[in-house]
Amino acid sequence: MNSTRGILTPQLDSLANTGVILKNYYVQPICSPTRSAFMTGRYTVRLGTQSNVIYWDTPWGPALNETYFPQNLQDAGYRTAMFGKVPRIMLLVLLLVRSWCCSWCCSWC
Repeated sequence: MNSTRGILTPQLDSLANTGVILKNYYVQPICSPTRSAFMTGRYTVRLGTQSNVIYWDTPWGPALNETYFPQNLQDAGYRTAMFGKVPRIMLLVLLLVRSWCCSWCCSWC
């Protein structure tokens, strides 16, 4: 896989040959557009998220009625969970909201 670049990676080549090789790099130059495209399966220009980072206090983002990839998986019978990095300020906001919120008013508390 990397031999054309002069790099020998026999173990990685073995893993790649028995799995999926991604060569097209469908990503955006910054994090929020990439995440919105990955989570929806749509181009960022169709979502309106192509140009800026979406911070915790940003008044815009993908439409509220947008269908996300985990919702499609749930519809197909899969159980889903969320893992990943969260900026520290967002983690603080989530913890404050969680401590204020009751389980009867928000399903994610």
